[in-house]
Amino acid sequence: MVASGCATQESEQLTFYWISCSAADPYMGAEFMGADQRAAQLGVEVVMPDAVDDLQLQLQLVDQAITLEEDGVFMNPLEGASIVAGIEALNEAGIPVIATEVWPAGGRVVANITTYGERLRRSLAEGMVSLLEEQYGTVPDGVVLEARPGSRS
Repeated sequence: MVASGCATQESEQLTFYWISCSAADPYMGAEFMGADQRAAQLGVEVVMPDAVDDLQLQLQLVDQAITLEEDGVFMNPLEGASIVAGIEALNEAGIPVIATEVWPAGGRVVANITTYGERLRRSLAEGMVSLLEEQYGTVPDGVVLEARPGSRS
């Protein structure tokens, strides 16, 4: 992990914390790699500590971002409702928050960036049905696959 503080007049480089849910997730890894490449082109530093699918650790990383006075935080919350205290703490510290994929249930975010479009969701659902068929045989008509609101599903 790279520790760096807020950009000053002497140092124009901006530093953003990207608090992911899990760096081991290939999707998160690809998302961060793209952001890191673009940030390098812009002269911006992006630091991605790994919350390893642990909400308490994700909240500790929020505290760390506040202590380091980061210029902004990208956050992929583990769960929309459980991260509210962290978002509110970032708000109180004056650090802008951009959520990725999961919209937090409270606090103020500048934006929510999501890449899960209708085609991708359909493809994921079809893949899940195929896995169910492999595991259990025929899947009855009318089976509903749904995610909990605010979850990473």
